[in-house]
Amino acid sequence: MYKFTLSKPVFENLLMHIVNIEHDKNNLVDEYFPEKTKERHRFKNMLDNYIEKIDFLIGNHLNVSENADNKLPFVVINSVVDILDMNTNDIFCRRIVTPENNKETGDVSIFSPLGKSLLLKKVGDEVMVNTPAGKRKYKIQSVRLDN
Repeated sequence: MYKFTLSKPVFENLLMHIVNIEHDKNNLVDEYFPEKTKERHRFKNMLDNYIEKIDFLIGNHLNVSENADNKLPFVVINSVVDILDMNTNDIFCRRIVTPENNKETGDVSIFSPLGKSLLLKKVGDEVMVNTPAGKRKYKIQSVRLDN
């Protein structure tokens, strides 16, 4: 199986990120979905899946190198993603964030159709997103940590 190479700072940031998500998971669920709804259940499952996949990748598919840059092999919360719109061939950049951090131009919430579609996808993956303007097809060009 393929191994991804990360720089030491990126690896440490990813470890800290997943520890924080695991620690704050129940608070996040309660904050965004205080009532017992289907959306709450879906969000909790999404967080559990997110934690499980990143834990698996950290444990089985990552190498750490001093020579690596700040790129990530997959989309995580707070990563910056360069995206190719396959309908127009335009490339645009978005940062994937939780709703309370959705403050800057170019930020995309993990609850938005685009955010949900990109989360945990790898560089080179294509996603189809339902938007108000219709279905859009995107390809992930690169993923990096936000500076």
